[in-house]
Amino acid sequence: RRAESLESSGALELMAASSKRKVTYFHDADTMGSYYYGPGHPMKPHRLAMTHNLILSYHLYRKMEVCRPHLATDEEMLQFHAAEYVDFLRRVTPDNQPDFSKQLQRFTVGDDCPVFDGLYDYCRLYTGGSIDGAMRLNAGTADVAINWAGGLHHAKRSEASGFCYVNDIVLAILELLKVHVRVLYIDIDIHHGDGVEEAFFTTDRVMTVSFHKYGDFFFPGTGDVKDVGIRAGKYYSVNVPLRDGVNDDAYQRLFKPVMEEVMNLYRPSALVLQCGADSLCGDRLGCFNLTIRGHAECVRFVLQQKVPTLILGGGGYTIRNVSRCWTYESAVVLNEEISDDLPYNDYYEYYGPDYKLHYAPSGMENLNIPENLEKIKSKVFEHLRQLQPAPNVTMPAAPPPAAADEEDEDEDEEPSRVETSSSSLSGRRTQRSSREAMDDSVAPTSEAEGGKAQLAVRPVASYVPAVIDTSDLRAFLMRPGPSGAMVQCYIQRRKTGMARLFPTYELYLKEGDKFLMAARKRKKNKSSNYLISLDKDDLARNSGNFFGKLRSNFIGTEFTLYDKGSNPDKVEGTDLVMARQEMACVLYKQNVLGARGPRKMKVMVPDVDEDGERVSFRPQAADESMLERYKSAQDDDEVQVLKNKPPKWNDQVGAYVLNFNGRVTRASVKNFQLYNPSKDPEAVLMQFGRVGKDAFTMDFQHPLCALQAFGIALSSFDYKIACE
Repeated sequence: RRAESLESSGALELMAASSKRKVTYFHDADTMGSYYYGPGHPMKPHRLAMTHNLILSYHLYRKMEVCRPHLATDEEMLQFHAAEYVDFLRRVTPDNQPDFSKQLQRFTVGDDCPVFDGLYDYCRLYTGGSIDGAMRLNAGTADVAINWAGGLHHAKRSEASGFCYVNDIVLAILELLKVHVRVLYIDIDIHHGDGVEEAFFTTDRVMTVSFHKYGDFFFPGTGDVKDVGIRAGKYYSVNVPLRDGVNDDAYQRLFKPVMEEVMNLYRPSALVLQCGADSLCGDRLGCFNLTIRGHAECVRFVLQQKVPTLILGGGGYTIRNVSRCWTYESAVVLNEEISDDLPYNDYYEYYGPDYKLHYAPSGMENLNIPENLEKIKSKVFEHLRQLQPAPNVTMPAAPPPAAADEEDEDEDEEPSRVETSSSSLSGRRTQRSSREAMDDSVAPTSEAEGGKAQLAVRPVASYVPAVIDTSDLRAFLMRPGPSGAMVQCYIQRRKTGMARLFPTYELYLKEGDKFLMAARKRKKNKSSNYLISLDKDDLARNSGNFFGKLRSNFIGTEFTLYDKGSNPDKVEGTDLVMARQEMACVLYKQNVLGARGPRKMKVMVPDVDEDGERVSFRPQAADESMLERYKSAQDDDEVQVLKNKPPKWNDQVGAYVLNFNGRVTRASVKNFQLYNPSKDPEAVLMQFGRVGKDAFTMDFQHPLCALQAFGIALSSFDYKIACE
């Protein structure tokens, strides 16, 4: 009754607006329902044919413009996706799949995202519908555009993920950004909208808001309330994590106040709403307890904002419920009352034995207690308070529809991330809270005694970014950094789909977001063994892009970094120049008693002379390694021993602190700063720390090179049995 009351009151409020609302609906009845992921696969495009048939049977099609979507072109998909990935999707088929074994692994196509007949056209079709909808909104010929085939929110720039191949949402938002200053993306799928969030993680022109299940290793494992974006996009990613069994009342207790606050502060000129139906009760892969009316109440609330809106599908794996839901939500868009008794249609037998539009929720326990919901809401509001009111922005002349922005074609752009922020296009926050101002000089290292976060505020020597030359990339990666100036970098951890247990770590220069190196742990090794490559999509030992490796002992307390040379046991004769060099060794102190705080570590690196030449270490026996020489207490002037700075107590903030000069913002045992106590106790030679759930900064200077710093940082990612 409560749901029906909400429905009736909402319908009255929308009546006047909806009578003038222009709605365009995209569907290809000839082909969309015929695509088939394969036997046993939960994703069934057939649900779209069922939805369309109900829309016809309820005569809803008479109230809106019905259009067949165009097939998205390669040029359109390349606005976000990598050329080699799109080319792979175009060429691979079930028959020639064995010929693409390397690309299948590289682009994570296989189990969750199988190759099936018509895959490429399927991607083009659902993507074309979303782009068409965005173009209709841009042109003002539609107030609301619907593409139930779209909403595939997990796909990355060069990676299929979570049944998604091409991210139609990102491409539609890019189209909207040609006309609209600010675009708001809202995701009510049970799974976190990671692909869309990641694409716009660094920009303030797109705000992403996702309500999803989080925890218990639920796919994709991202979407913590603490993940808020970075750089210009900080606080423009909003995540509302939920637990099993959330019902209509609990969901709306968060959805409506959060969205009201977002709308008031961000003031978008266009909305994209992803309506994944796997958040419904009874979904094959879901664990929420929303009714169709409760799910549709989100659609109703979004429409009340009276902003041009693109409505998309998404997940949903109990297909009879998916078609019911999206049909009812189509009626909500049109403000049409439709009968609970299903009309006869081509798939009528699917809806037995009751043959009703709505069905009752289950009796599952709601694990979202009111106290926890209030904590989540308070945390989200705390983040939103960091935003300044939306600035007045003067837009440049809009390019022709579907034209490519030059900015989107930047070859140095970070993968899976779309830089749309520009000082000429969007205002910058000029006022900050006292806490945010403190965070520019205060950064967390880890938990201190009593559960307090360790904040970094201790003054150190001046921090100066370096001016660097990467024209010869290989030489730059091996060359010691400048003295007295930091090379500023960041690391993006990619852990999606089947690769989440073996994530890829990608290193970029802060200046220009230039890609440098990538690494991934090798599978089926008794100890940790990371391969480092110059190509993020080609992480193979026998590849020409292989650049080095990091290897640990069994318990993860000792690590050795090598360059790309050969194992000395495999080098014939006296040709030792082909043998691998030891570039660094990392030694972590065991934490048997479980003391809290940052890990204690020492790092051994070859010394560098005044001419910038590094001492060459090519040990032929185990006792000749830098680590063993250090353990044997040799007086070694060929090796520099670095230590991590211990945090100091600060009375002002009441915590243990280090100064990361604004480059680290999240508490973590992984955070550290290295210095050489025998040379200059105040000079930080390297620092590394967390700024987001999967985003980290890494800065270094002389005597370290980029390869050494990256290897040392990788050792901090690795789980250490004796240190945790």
